This record gives sequence, structure tokens and C-alpha cells, in this order.
Amino acid sequence: MKENILAKKLFGISEITFKVCFLLYGLATFNSFFAQTRIISVLLYITTVSAGITLIYRLINFRFFIHNKMIWLSLAFMLSYIISFLLNIQYANINGFKTLAFMGMQFFLLLATNERKKFDEYKSEIRIILGIFSFYMMSAVAVSIILMICGYNNITVRNGQTIISGFVWGRLWGVFTDPNFASVLSDMSIIISLYAFSKYKKAGWRAVNIINIILQILYIAFSDSRTGIVVAFLAFSIYSYCCFVTIDFHIKKIIKNLLCVVLAVFIGISGIFVFKTVNKVYNTFISSIADNEPDKQSEKDFEKFIVGREQDIEQDISNRRFDLWLSAMETVKLKPVFGVSYESIVSFVKENLPDTYLINNDHAIYNNYHNVLFNVVVGQGLVGLIILLIMIVYAGINLIKTVCASFGTKDYLLCAMIFTLLVAVLASSMFVTEIVYTISVNMMLFWYLLGIMLAKSREGISYDENQCYNPGI
Repeated sequence: MKENILAKKLFGISEITFKVCFLLYGLATFNSFFAQTRIISVLLYITTVSAGITLIYRLINFRFFIHNKMIWLSLAFMLSYIISFLLNIQYANINGFKTLAFMGMQFFLLLATNERKKFDEYKSEIRIILGIFSFYMMSAVAVSIILMICGYNNITVRNGQTIISGFVWGRLWGVFTDPNFASVLSDMSIIISLYAFSKYKKAGWRAVNIINIILQILYIAFSDSRTGIVVAFLAFSIYSYCCFVTIDFHIKKIIKNLLCVVLAVFIGISGIFVFKTVNKVYNTFISSIADNEPDKQSEKDFEKFIVGREQDIEQDISNRRFDLWLSAMETVKLKPVFGVSYESIVSFVKENLPDTYLINNDHAIYNNYHNVLFNVVVGQGLVGLIILLIMIVYAGINLIKTVCASFGTKDYLLCAMIFTLLVAVLASSMFVTEIVYTISVNMMLFWYLLGIMLAKSREGISYDENQCYNPGI
């Protein structure tokens, strides 16, 4: 039976509204001036309502969404989460239900795509989503750098959450609540601008993208985020390789690929060198000003602007992550199969492992292990971890095949750009809370872009009204 055209358009509006509001909600949540304010509640309300309407449409038309194997793997992962939650119900809290609700959004409203839509039909939507993201990042980073120049720094508590902004503890936080998250977003923004620079030839657009790249580089350097630098190396190398292989070097294929790898790694290392150079030049400039101050107090005031955490790095290169990961291994031994339920981790270890590093250290009580694999294996046990690894491997194989299949077509650089962004978020999830259990723009973009790339991988296989695939139609 044919769908009502008006209803289809209304549900289409609801879907794009959901995606845009989810993006804005993720961005606002990690904004120092918006976090824990009324604007978050408003965005959450609109996101939830539009998500509900979109879900109704998908339930009615479920037959157009169920042939993606990743959806079934995602469902298995969610069931694993529910089992872990029920087995640890004595430690449960309201956050467990919130996490489940957002997990449903990321899997069934972002990852799941309509099997009747072609990749070309998503391009305008991609431009909207990534355009909003890029504009926000350029504006937010510009404001952050201005705050740094003005000497702004602030630490406040809002609704029980500590909010840091400006230049604090030798790092540029700016308008972001976490410089590690922000630096990863800056890495992604650079890749998007590199793609846009090659895609859009007008001088004005190219100038905007160059300015954005410069701003993002400055933020990554001043945030002093090792996570951001590691992700930058991977992202720059991967995207550079994808660009280099399009060049005809008139040499044998294997030699060409080796040359492209070498050049790509060189670009990645050069990126690290640029970040370090920016910091060195800036710190030298600040030190020279401080040295010329007539009194010691003025000299100390200028030294507060120095970028770097060298003492922390010398004491612990992992910045406590190794200790947290060891704590995760201690915890998973107690419940290795289905875990302790992610949102119940702190309550569980307080009762069963009071001496573990997660809650017993000289800094603070942590609520996660700053690594998606450790978070999952503790939260959902080996069952959840195995399902997640299967999802990663399955998606990875399909993504690589899709990028390779698009080589030589008009979609190649777009696919390469999206692939690079996905790798960037996945890499960052090894050091910060990403992909699952978190409500962030990184998570939103990861599942949204992954769903679109999987839709691209299914092209050449069409779906008919009788619920069967017809290869090649």
C-alpha cells in the first residue's frame, strides 16, 4: 500500500528536526555557558518529541528498516544492557533508563536508515548536519581564543556539576566543558574543512575553510590535549592517504600505495609538529613578556597564561588512565559474564571494591574508565564486549569496502571524509567516553554517519514492497 504523501513529508520533517536538535543538544551539553541551563531542557524536549514521532513512522514502516545486520547486532547489544541492568537492579538509578532511551535513539533513529533511500538522497541532509557542526565549531573556537586573549577563566558549580571555562590549569577550555572532547571535535572540523575546500571552489568558501582550519589548529594546540593530538595524527594520515591515492604517479600499484602511506604518515607527523610549534612559539612569547615585567607579581600573572602540563605528563603519561583501566580489570573479575551495569558502576564498586582506584584516589570519584572497551566489559560483561567487537569488525569491513568501491566516482572524497571522521571518533573512544553510554555530539555524529555509510554499502541491492531483496535492480 502506498504511503500518504503528506504524512511522509511530515515524518520527514520530524526526522530532520530530530537529527538537528540531537546535534544541537550534544553541542550545548558540552558548552560551558549552556550546560545545566534551561536551553538544555528545551532542546531535550524537542529532541524527545521529534524522536517519538520518528519512531512511530519507523515502527509503522518497520519492513524498510530491518534488513541491516547492524540493527540486529545493536538490538543484541541493547538486550545485553537490559540483562545487565536487571541483574544489578539493587544498584540501579534513573540514569540507567535515560541511557537505555538514548541508546535506542542512536541505534534505531540514527544508525537505522530507510532501505528505499539512496546515498544521493542523504547528501543534502549531510550538508545540513555537518554545516551546522562546522559553523558552531568555528564560532565556538573563535570565542574560546578570544576568552584566552582576554585572560578569562572561571570555575563554577551549576546544579551540582563543576563547569570550567576560559584558560584554566595551563589549558584552553574556552566555551567547552572538556578540552579533550573539544579537541576531537576540532580534529573532525579540520577534516570537514579539508573536504569542503576541495569540493567548493569559490574563493569566499575556501577562505572560510582556511580560517576554520587555522582556528581549530590553535584550539588543539592551546587545549594541550594528548587525545586530540593522537586523533589528529590518525585523521590527518588516513584522509591524506585517501587523497594521495587519487593521484596518478605513473608507477606500479604496490609502490604507489607504499609511497602514499609514507606521505600520509608524514602529513600526520607534520600535524603534531605544527601543534608543538604553536605551543612553543606562544609560550616563548608569554615568557619574554613576563621576563620584562618590573615586579615579580606581574611576572607571575603572565606565567598563568603558559600552555602545558609537563609536570603531570612526567608523573603519569596516561593521566590516570592506566590506573583506571587496572581498576576496570579488578571489577570485571567479580561479574565477568553480564557485568555490573554501566550506570551502577560507582554504587557497585563502593560496596564490593572500596579500595579500587575508580573511587579511591587522590583526585576524584570517577564514573567511568575513559575507554569504551573497559566501560562495556565492566558494564555489560564479556557478552556485551563481544557483541560490540563484532559490531566494530562488521562495520569496519563494510566501511573499507564502501570506500574502495567508491574510488574513481564522484562520491569518493565524501566517503573518504566520512570514513575518516568515524575512525577519529572510534580512536578517541579509547581515551574518553564515546560511542555508547554518553550523550554527546561525537556519539550523535558517529552513529548518524555510520548509518549513512552502511546505506551506501547496500547500494546495488534494492528493496521491494514484498520484503525481499533484488540484487542489481
